[in-house]
Amino acid sequence: MAGARLAVATYGNGVVKALEAISRSQIACDVIDCPLLSRCPDALAPLLRAKAYGGLLLVDVCREGGGPLAQRAAQLHDAAALPPAWKLLSAPPTYNPLGRTLTFVSSEAIGEALTELLSQVPRSRA
Repeated sequence: MAGARLAVATYGNGVVKALEAISRSQIACDVIDCPLLSRCPDALAPLLRAKAYGGLLLVDVCREGGGPLAQRAAQLHDAAALPPAWKLLSAPPTYNPLGRTLTFVSSEAIGEALTELLSQVPRSRA
């Protein structure tokens, strides 16, 4: 279906976890590595517009409120690059100086978010 392809924009360990989630879920999805934490990569907005994704999942491996991708959503909106459906997924808001698994976003959480996002993607009536 047109517009049903999703994208995951993430960085660091989020790339690995997103690839694991996509492998298990079988959802048509591209992973975009956004290694620049200080700003939105220059190529991201044009890429999102050119590919015309039906949905975008921003996966922030940092805890909620502690990572850079929430601000990226506003920048992508201003650049008219956000697809019709999008979602921000962050790690649980915990304090854990030793970095237990609980602190990071899991591939299971990414898979669940992709499934939810896919249900929100507008379908074409072709």
